[in-house]
Order: sequence, then C-alpha cells, then structure tokens
Amino acid sequence: MKILFVTPRYYPHIGGVETHVQSIAERLVKRGYDVEVYATDPKGILPVIEVINGIKVRRFRSFAPNNAYYLPSIESSVNLRYMPYIFTT
Repeated sequence: MKILFVTPRYYPHIGGVETHVQSIAERLVKRGYDVEVYATDPKGILPVIEVINGIKVRRFRSFAPNNAYYLPSIESSVNLRYMPYIFTT
C-alpha cells in the first residue's frame, strides 16, 4: 500500500510537525508500506528527490510569506489512482 504525507517542511528541518511526520513515516516503512513525503523547499537548496531512511522525499519550490506555504506545482504530482492514502499537516 502506498501512503503520501504532504507537509510544509520535512527533515533536515527540525520542528514538531517535521519530527512527528518523520517518526510515523519511518514506522510505516518498517511495517512494509511504501511511503512518500511531499514537502516544500522555499530556498531551493535541498535535493528535489531523495530517499531518507526508506522514505522517498520529494520537495517542491514554494513561497511562504508569514509561514503560509504555497505549492502551486504539487497538484499535478499527486496521482490518487496510485496513492489512495494521503495525510496532510
């Protein structure tokens, strides 16, 4: 089963949401689930795609005025046919 988490930021950023999503995602991978995380990278300095502890992480350019994240390019990347479980933070 494939599971997608959509979150404003993900590791290597550190914070409550980032740590929580990482913890859940890593436990799901250990149970055999195919987990992906879609996150933002407003500055464009992190890899666009990488695998961290068995989790495929895809980062999207965004802009975040006052920490309100906007991801105009993410909509076309989410395929509900192949990714039936999506969790957002």
